[in-house]
Amino acid sequence: MELNNIFGNISFKIISARFLLRFWIFTMYPKPQAHNMKGIVFTEFIDMVESKFGFEMMDDIIESSNLPSGGIYTAVGTYDYSEMVQLVAALSQRTQIPVKTLLKTYGKHLFVVLMKDYSHFFPRIKSAFELFEQIDTHIHVEVLKLYPDAELPKFETKRIDNNTLEML
Repeated sequence: MELNNIFGNISFKIISARFLLRFWIFTMYPKPQAHNMKGIVFTEFIDMVESKFGFEMMDDIIESSNLPSGGIYTAVGTYDYSEMVQLVAALSQRTQIPVKTLLKTYGKHLFVVLMKDYSHFFPRIKSAFELFEQIDTHIHVEVLKLYPDAELPKFETKRIDNNTLEML
């Protein structure tokens, strides 16, 4: 599956910043009462930071943060979401890039990784909107099969038109 076909003519500029932030932040963050995130969210964040800003930047961010895990993550582990908050804030402080921009960049990175590495979970998805619409009904169901202890947010979607999707 080519990533260009998934995105089609939909531009991330068309999707409101509120929508993107809500999708990516709440995909990373669990329900308000929960405090855990799956490790893949951390390992992919580290990969993105190292590729865009370098190994030293990631090392500095980890060293300057108060992380219960010590900044050591596995994709299948479970970690407190406050560690991600610290890592993003530290990256923003060092790069002077707003948190909102970093989260959008990370969201795009994570989306591409998920579609590339886990495409077998999305055989009939033709657009980003179709992926978003199936988060609760398909994707989270599959995640729970793999990780029964996962604490996942709930999403409702409403297709406004061909270029607009509201996510609640």
